[in-house]
Amino acid sequence: MTKMTNQATTNERLSALMDGELDNAQAQAVISELLQSGEMQTAWYEWHMQQDSQHGHPLLSPDFMAAFTSRLHAEPVVVAPQRLRRARPVRRLLVPLTAAASVAFIGVALWQGLYRPLTPAPAPLAVVSEPVVTAQVDPEAVRAYLSAHREAANSPLSAAEPMQLAFQPEAAH
Repeated sequence: MTKMTNQATTNERLSALMDGELDNAQAQAVISELLQSGEMQTAWYEWHMQQDSQHGHPLLSPDFMAAFTSRLHAEPVVVAPQRLRRARPVRRLLVPLTAAASVAFIGVALWQGLYRPLTPAPAPLAVVSEPVVTAQVDPEAVRAYLSAHREAANSPLSAAEPMQLAFQPEAAH
């Protein structure tokens, strides 16, 4: 009876480990027990095989890991030779030349900035305001101009009165 009860508790703990229901300390205890017990390892394998078949995963043979490990050890170890390094004159000269070019560029930029000719900045041009010239209008000349054009265009306006009302020059200043 004790063996049955002990087996039931072992199966319960193994099932809880599979379901992820144990905390870290409990899981470590069950795993160490699993590594020492062949009976628990067989149960572990069978339960996972049942779970995989229920999920539709293909089944592996029980000695799959042993066969895989033996095949892995049987394969030859290929050691690739170390890459030969050739002396590349271009690469060997590239770093010092780029450093020298950088120093020369900075030197020229500083030299141009420090030794600029000291000429005063041009003064802004002053704008001279000139009086606005307005057109001088002679009212008599405008009346004569309009009268001539009115006659030429056969205007219905025969009297000069409407034009005189439309054009009234400003009072003389």
